[in-house]
Amino acid sequence: MAYVLYTLGYERRELAEFLKILVDADIDVLVDVRETAWSHKPGFSRAALAGGANQHGIEYFHASFVGNPKWLRDTAPAHADCLAWYQWYLGEFPDICVAFDQMMVGFATEGLKVCLTCFERYASDCHRGILTNRWLDTDPTGRAVVDLGEGELPRRTDSTEVMLARESLDTTFR
Repeated sequence: MAYVLYTLGYERRELAEFLKILVDADIDVLVDVRETAWSHKPGFSRAALAGGANQHGIEYFHASFVGNPKWLRDTAPAHADCLAWYQWYLGEFPDICVAFDQMMVGFATEGLKVCLTCFERYASDCHRGILTNRWLDTDPTGRAVVDLGEGELPRRTDSTEVMLARESLDTTFR
């Protein structure tokens, strides 16, 4: 049986709705994959999010080491570039994916159901989608990813934009 990793973005959600989705999915651990666990949105900064999760029996863990670095986000001319550059970043620093995999293996060994979180509603519009794709690539038959509650919101990017941004990486960082 495959180990399933869940993801959930908090874009356009209130904390109560977000927590209900986690509770309904029987999540044991919420892993915050933002570099800095801070938000303008009430309830989604580190202390408030951890407190809300803990009230529902969900452990909160901040995995800042897999966050999309501020210097990358600040220099990307468009959202698609930001995603493509994060993919490049993971390739340049493979220890990040190794550490993430070790963390996930630890949760799996304990039988814990884990959900990654970040802002963007759609995992494919977020660095967590790139991170989970790398994680899947290391064991495609023993792992699966399920995105919770994406809903009917407009997309930030499309696959063509991200592909074009990836093609521009060599001139940007080399």
